[in-house]
Amino acid sequence: MDISYPKGGCKMIITRRPFLKGTWALMTGLFLLSLIPTKILANPSTIKIGLVDSLTGPLASFGVDTLKGAGMAVEEINHGSGVLGAKLQLISYDLPRTVTNIDALMSRLSREGVLAIIGPSTSPFGNEIMSRIAEQQCISLFISNPFTDKIFQEKKKFTFRIQPGLSDYSVQAVKYTVEIAKEANVSVKTISLFWVETPVWQKSADVIKNVAKENGLEVTEMPYSPQARDFAPDVTKAKQIGPDLIFNLGDPSQSKLLIGTIREFSAFPKAIIGLANFAFSNPMFVAEHEDLFLDVMDINCWWNPKLSTSADIKEKFKKKYGSAISNNAFYAYTVIYLLRDALNRVGKPDHEEAGAELRRGKFSDHSLAQIGPIKFDEHGRNKNAAAVMLQVMNPVPKVIYPDPFSEAPPKFHSN
Repeated sequence: MDISYPKGGCKMIITRRPFLKGTWALMTGLFLLSLIPTKILANPSTIKIGLVDSLTGPLASFGVDTLKGAGMAVEEINHGSGVLGAKLQLISYDLPRTVTNIDALMSRLSREGVLAIIGPSTSPFGNEIMSRIAEQQCISLFISNPFTDKIFQEKKKFTFRIQPGLSDYSVQAVKYTVEIAKEANVSVKTISLFWVETPVWQKSADVIKNVAKENGLEVTEMPYSPQARDFAPDVTKAKQIGPDLIFNLGDPSQSKLLIGTIREFSAFPKAIIGLANFAFSNPMFVAEHEDLFLDVMDINCWWNPKLSTSADIKEKFKKKYGSAISNNAFYAYTVIYLLRDALNRVGKPDHEEAGAELRRGKFSDHSLAQIGPIKFDEHGRNKNAAAVMLQVMNPVPKVIYPDPFSEAPPKFHSN
């Protein structure tokens, strides 16, 4: 049985699932219940926030970090005055692997009365499905994955992203590298561009090639298979070319193998730059492979390291969980406080009004590395979203650019 409703009201969507045999009265009652707007079903003494991410499996470190950041913010708020006299309740679920199961989970969250959801940091596909349903059900969805530019091509009412998209990262990666090289009086003219042969990374590689050309840089492409485990032939070729820079667009596991091969073959160029790469920017992962990733750069979203509030959040996270905070955790923490501020302005936990306030409001009380408030455009993108250039410096990633957020000067190698 499939029942769906057009946009325009906070309606639940019942997905295809087996129905238990029962009386016609029970079936009718359940049907009528499904037509009630979710905001009426919500318990006024509790404001529920959903979180869907990879909490198990090979990508669990991303999702668990996100859950930790959101959970810490919820705990802090509840230890205070709460929100509008109510306590926040964080409901977390492991990300389903199929469209049907994601759809069913969204229906479940709607029935549970969640007002907002933090979407998966690990799945652009999952975010796309969740955004479609969130728009229909008037549930504010915060997307914490940069590989989601497709979602924001259309106008959104209830889907939001605080950090930049992959296209923005791709542009800034080249421009920042050119700017810091110029400031350091380092000549950079050539790039070896390593990228995984997938549609997403293909688009990013195309952007980087275009921006590099605009800045007078010559690019040699070095695409590799998603299943690649031996980078010796590729690194040998790159060493023969002798590029000034290596850009790497790929996942953490393959990035680890690639960087290891580059070091083994003594092929480290003037700089290696990653793109939103967990391997080069997650403090715990970097600490585990400190010598391997030393001096590697990464373009990513981050906190403002010069603010005392950032230091406080990092310290609280370390004390609570015994580990350094990641940008995933920091952004999830920020989302919870952003939602709190929006609800306080609205004055009630209303789905549609909360979404409207997020769309029209400006939120200056944050500790992100961006200039200006968090302000969403008509597509749900943060107008002031920005990335920073990080570099692994024993034993942690540090911001090296742009200047308002810089903690240390960049280090280039001589090749």
